[in-house]
Amino acid sequence: MYAVKLICLCICAVYCAEAQSSTSSSTSTTSTTTRSSTTTRPFSPVSPSTTFNPPQAWTKEEFPNPRFDVYKCGRNGVRSWVCDPNNILKIYEGDQLDVKLDRIRIDTPCPCGYCPTDRSGYQVAIAVVPKLALPAGVPDTSNEIQIAIEKFADYLRITSWGYGYCQDSVVIVLSTQHRKIWTSTGPKARLKLTNNCINKVTQEVKSYFSDGRWASGLNAMVSSYRDVFLGRFSCDSTGEESGGMIAGIIIGVIVFFGICFVAIFCFVRGACCGGFGGGGGWGGSHYHHHHHGGSSWGGGGGGGGGGGGGGYSGGDGGGGGGGDF
Repeated sequence: MYAVKLICLCICAVYCAEAQSSTSSSTSTTSTTTRSSTTTRPFSPVSPSTTFNPPQAWTKEEFPNPRFDVYKCGRNGVRSWVCDPNNILKIYEGDQLDVKLDRIRIDTPCPCGYCPTDRSGYQVAIAVVPKLALPAGVPDTSNEIQIAIEKFADYLRITSWGYGYCQDSVVIVLSTQHRKIWTSTGPKARLKLTNNCINKVTQEVKSYFSDGRWASGLNAMVSSYRDVFLGRFSCDSTGEESGGMIAGIIIGVIVFFGICFVAIFCFVRGACCGGFGGGGGWGGSHYHHHHHGGSSWGGGGGGGGGGGGGGYSGGDGGGGGGGDF
């Protein structure tokens, strides 16, 4: 009888030991699963194992978003402010740009009524492409490419990327084969980073792009934009522009005194009284010409050549500038 009880106790002990081992294993597995599930991974609709063959010529609608399409932007699956799907930049060069772009977000003052605590300032992002795809039938001219890059940058900033909180974002688009760079600014960002500022910065860094040093040019441009937002960069007219303005003033003064001299001479001699009075040579027609036909005064126009868009305004009232290199 005692032998039977002893056997039963042994069986129960073995069963309990197995159950405890199974429970421990299950708990360990659950713990491992829990730790694994809490690991943060960047979101992307494209798996890293999926082959992505980027086109050489991009349309604005197809271009990926570096905050979400992380395996399409050439950034090794990392959420970024730089989208370089054709790997024109080296990985470390994109990393360096990301650091500078983050510093702009952190260091510059909030231009909106409210900004989250993790960021306060302006948002700048970069798109790098070999070429821009033009609509069917559109000639591959410099003027058409310029129109395309302006629309491309505006579309990313306003529609497909849409960074920022109060139209305070900036998007830089670099086309290496078309040899153009363009910066699109939101209305709030434009108050600081004016079209004149963009064009001045572009001129200062253009030599980098002309030499094919894409990362150096973008780094210099981003650094200058940061200084603009912090009030450390002067966007005043260059010496050449100031010299032209001074020359214009001098010529205007000379013309004014010349007219006064002729008027006094005519008045004293009485030779020009008829023309000076009613409606002859000095009367209404001269004023009428400048008042109504003065198109040369009215519409200073767009960017011209490599200088960029002096009076450019984006689709939402933003701005822009840049040009050829």
